[in-house]
Parts: sequence; C-alpha cells; structure tokens
Amino acid sequence: MNIYYSIPPVGWGDLLLVTVTLCVMIDTIITRKGYKLNLYILFLAYSFLVSLFVSMSLDSFPIYEYISKYARIILYALIFICYSRDYFNILFGARFIRNLSIFVSLILIIQAIYHRLFNVGTFLIIPNTNLNYSIVNYAEYLQSYYFLAYRPSSIFLEVAHFAQYTAVGLVLALFPFDQKEKPHFKAAVIITIAILFSLSSNGLVIATIVWTIYLYKSSLYRLNSLKLLLTFTFLLAVGWFIIQKTNVLDMFLYRLSTIGVQDSTTGSLRLLRGLDYFRQFDLVNQIFGIGFGNYVDYVTDHSLFSIYNGNIETTNEYMNALSYVLVSCGLVGFVIYLLYWFVCFKIANTSQKVMLVVFFMLLSTSSIFLMPIYMVFAVFISHRDATIPFLKKKSMGSRCLIFRRKYIESFDNHFT
Repeated sequence: MNIYYSIPPVGWGDLLLVTVTLCVMIDTIITRKGYKLNLYILFLAYSFLVSLFVSMSLDSFPIYEYISKYARIILYALIFICYSRDYFNILFGARFIRNLSIFVSLILIIQAIYHRLFNVGTFLIIPNTNLNYSIVNYAEYLQSYYFLAYRPSSIFLEVAHFAQYTAVGLVLALFPFDQKEKPHFKAAVIITIAILFSLSSNGLVIATIVWTIYLYKSSLYRLNSLKLLLTFTFLLAVGWFIIQKTNVLDMFLYRLSTIGVQDSTTGSLRLLRGLDYFRQFDLVNQIFGIGFGNYVDYVTDHSLFSIYNGNIETTNEYMNALSYVLVSCGLVGFVIYLLYWFVCFKIANTSQKVMLVVFFMLLSTSSIFLMPIYMVFAVFISHRDATIPFLKKKSMGSRCLIFRRKYIESFDNHFT
C-alpha cells in the first residue's frame, strides 16, 4: 500500500499506520497504560536535541525536513516500542507475513517463467497512479524499464523491496516464533526460489545467511537430515539453473568489485558514501552528529562532496541505514543505537536473533531507516511477549524468574 501516494509525501501504508496509531493512542490514554523508558527512546531524545542545536548554526531552518523525518521516525518507534506489545498478536502476525510472503513469491515465480517463455515483462502496479517512489509518474516508471534488464518484482516497485519483505517471511518459515512449531520447508523453498528468480543481490545474500544458520542449527541436532539434504540439493539445482540462464552472478560480482571505486553507483554508493561524508565532518559533529533533517543544509553550508556520489546529487541523502544513523547522530548516538539492538539480541529467542542478523545486513547495505520494512523488522525483533510468554498473567516474582531463565538460555544458546 505504501507504494502509492495518498496525500504526498505520505503513502497509503503510512496513512493507515497513522490512523491505527491515533486509535491506539486514545485507548492508551483512556486505560492509562504506562511504558518504561528504554535505550531507543533515549536515542530518539538525543537525536532530537542534536538536530535542534545543529539547526541553529545553519543558514536556514529546514522545518519541512524535520516534520517529514521525525513524524516517520516517531510513528515507527511508537508502534514497535510501545503499542505492538499490547495491541499486536505476534504469532498471528508471523503466520500472516509468512503466508503473504508465499503469495507474493508465487506471483514473482509466475512472472519470471512468463518472461522466460514469451520475453514479455509484467508489472502489477495500478495504472495511472502517483507512486511513492523516486519516479512518481506511472508512465515514466514503466518507461525506465525499457533501458534496464527486466527483473520480476511481484507487487513491489523493485526487486530490492521484494527481497526485504520476503526476508522476514523466510526467517519466520525456517525459525517459527512459536517454539512448538516445526519449520515450514515448503514455504521456505517457495520464498527462496522466488528470491533467486528476482536476481536481487541483497536477496541472494539474505537467503544464503538464513539457510546457512538453519543448516548449522540442524547439524547440531541432526534434524530431518534426509529431508534437509533433498531440500538443499533442490535449491542448489535451481540456483545453478538461474546462474546458467541469467547474468545474476556477473551482476553480483560486479557490485562486489565496484566497492571502493570512485563514481560507482553500486557497491561504493551503498556502503561508502555515508562514511565518506562522515569523514569530512568537524570533530564535534563526528562525535555528536548533525541530527536528522539537517543533512542537506549542512553539506551545502560546508561545501562537502563525496567521490562516491555516482550519478546522484550531493544533496541526496541516499546511504545505508547504519551510515545514516552515524552521520545524523555521531558516535555517541550511534553507540546508543547499537546498544539497544545488542540488548534485544541478548534476550531474544532464536527467530528474533536470526531476524536481527538479517536486519543488520540490510541496515549496512540499504537505505531502510525511514521505510516501513524497518518497522516490520523492529516489531518482531523487539517484541517481548515472544521472549517472555504469559508475562501479563504472572506476578512480579514470576516475571523476574521467567526473565532470568529466558535471558540465560538465550545468551548461552544464541542460534541453537
């Protein structure tokens, strides 16, 4: 839904989230529910203060940038920090996303086969709509594909978005939130095949990471050895077929080889551009950051330029999410941000830990900090009910015992 504009620059997905959040907020006020402070709230408060102080030293006050960015940041934070615990059924949500991932994966597989047979690309975008994308016009979006090799993306605007969303489904298929559930092999195979057909570099890396963790976990307990061997052999055969029939391997190796190359629009742009700008900051700004919303005015006032800009403008904020946090919040804010996810990792269950690994892979390679997929990952990773079952029905003493037991088991076992 968020690929279509409702009221620019707000997509229909964000508008729905705002509506639901307002309803939940009213209920929270009426029922007087309280929420404890945590490191992420501290991170948000710190980033807001930095943004305010840095903006005072700039030639102009970017009020629109503040509103658009902090509205999204606070909206996502409210959902995954406060409201998802009490208003979101995590097990139902896991099943829903897993099944939806299967559905969009089947669509992509059909698209890929149809293109292979008839050499015709199909686009499942509502015609004549304004898109919440770098290319707003629907006709221009279609025209841009005439200059690029066609890659099926299901109902998404690009294959990267498909890979990011189905990454959640793949983790939930192989590592169910419900500890009594067995892995959903059929779902995992369908999603993996679709990721391979999408020819997404990030998707290939994600699938490799998730299956490697699962194989490692299975080898420790010797789970379903024959079934797992047949599944893995089948996926290797499909992968080999796709490599032989497409240039996916060449594209992947090209992106790796261009890391560190000036004017690169692939590896260097994603991984190094943000770090290159951070390197040029004053010492004070390297320590404390420049705040969210100040990037355009800061680089303009200080005449900064990156050798990794490629074909995008200097004022374009595109960089991976970790670099974006580092640039905006400096070393201090970056450490607070990492500490929050480190604490989540220590008290997480297996599914959450694997998801956190995939999440950080995306944070380091994609600009997802202000995208809805960021919130989806954060909701599952930071959800405490999955880690501390039946918490609300226990006394305070029972809560402490459950928390300690889960904490110790999680810290010792990691992915096992």
